Amino acid sequence: MNQVMLSGRLTFDPELRQTMSGKKVVSFTIAVQDTKERADFIPCTAWEKTAETVVNYFKKGDPIIVFGKMTVSKYEKDGKKLTSTEVTVRNIEFPMSKKTETYHDPAEDFKAADEEGELPY
Repeated sequence: MNQVMLSGRLTFDPELRQTMSGKKVVSFTIAVQDTKERADFIPCTAWEKTAETVVNYFKKGDPIIVFGKMTVSKYEKDGKKLTSTEVTVRNIEFPMSKKTETYHDPAEDFKAADEEGELPY
């Protein structure tokens, strides 16, 4: 099973692009802390709505959690055989911020409004 989960920080501001067929795509790199002195820099690619979310809500230095699959590509350049590895992102999550003292669940607002009969049905 090819599943990857990584937690790290974006190394640059992501920029949305479009393929020739009109699909939205963003490529970005996250720095994943390996040890106190070392980080791995993992290239990632997200498509369509996930790409839009990354571009709209994340910038350089922001923490991010990505879920996806490892993709390995083999190619030849200048007579040399090369291999590239990247994560094809299926989903992302927003890590809890240290600035946030408590987590507020919006579902609680909905539940309270429903109990008070304030939801329009």
